[in-house]
Amino acid sequence: MKLSSITFCLVILICLSLSVLAAPRRQRPRKQAVAGGENVAANEFPHLVSLQYSPSAGRAPQHFCGASIISKRWLITAAHCVAVDGMDATKIRVVAGTNNKDANCAQSNSGCVVRSVSRAISHPNYNKDYIRNDLALIELTADLPYGQNIKPIALEGGSIPWETVLTVAGWGLTRDGSQNLPTIAQKGYLPLRSSSVCNAQRLDMQSPWQLCAGEGRGINSCQGDSGGPLFWKRQSSQNPSDVVMGLAGLVSYGPQGCGRQGSFSVYTNATYWINYVKNYVSDINIVYYSNPSTPSPSPSQPCVCQQQSETRADSNTTPIPHPIPNEEAPNNADEVMPPHQEPNLVESAT
Repeated sequence: MKLSSITFCLVILICLSLSVLAAPRRQRPRKQAVAGGENVAANEFPHLVSLQYSPSAGRAPQHFCGASIISKRWLITAAHCVAVDGMDATKIRVVAGTNNKDANCAQSNSGCVVRSVSRAISHPNYNKDYIRNDLALIELTADLPYGQNIKPIALEGGSIPWETVLTVAGWGLTRDGSQNLPTIAQKGYLPLRSSSVCNAQRLDMQSPWQLCAGEGRGINSCQGDSGGPLFWKRQSSQNPSDVVMGLAGLVSYGPQGCGRQGSFSVYTNATYWINYVKNYVSDINIVYYSNPSTPSPSPSQPCVCQQQSETRADSNTTPIPHPIPNEEAPNNADEVMPPHQEPNLVESAT
């Protein structure tokens, strides 16, 4: 059934502002992101892109999630960014090649490019209620032009030691109470933690398909950072003058009040889903933290994609994903937010 323009806008506002929750009781979205972070320098993370969307004609596209380039035609992000009822994936605008989400890419000297989306493919077993299998692939309508400011990131193919300091980057909100996204992408440094650290906060994290990260002193990811990368950056073991980066995870969810002291977040484990990704993207690169040499393609293996068993999180603790809250969303702490409708965008194509 076709939605009226008013109903469509309401659905998008709800979906982009509230996020899918792991328990039936809905709570207000948190108001911080990469708190305590710092500006991303030009060309520092050439795999990072901004996903932008306009729910109605006449409105400028707004950033709502991050994503990473994994090949000239494909991006990887979180499923909860695109598996939204009423969202037309082909209307997503992808801004690549810049740390400035508001850059005018039409200018010849901007260095950035804008791409349209052919389709968005959420993992078939993505579960919005428990935030499981929170991974999606985005196919672009045209190749990205590789250069100094546009490069793919390789996927981590092995294990990373606990306490390894990783980087998270995105355009999420940066301070408590703010409704304004930073123009320049922010970055923060987070140690990789064991699952017990996140589960001590009742985040219902489950290994091996999820990762826990956080430094517990006010640096974290939140709304607007969803789908963005959690990755390591090291000197190449072959050539110390080269920098190698490996994608470990995707921003997924965390507790109320990200950026607070003692808070940690849950990330989709990109390594766990490599074979699934290869079902769609044949030219991804694999790299290993233990031996950070120049990334190279890895042979495909059959993907075993089955529904994971679900255990409901404690009803008194509600993990909240990180898409950007819209400024028009209700701002009453006592108001009960309506739940999402069942997502119908598993695969959207032109």
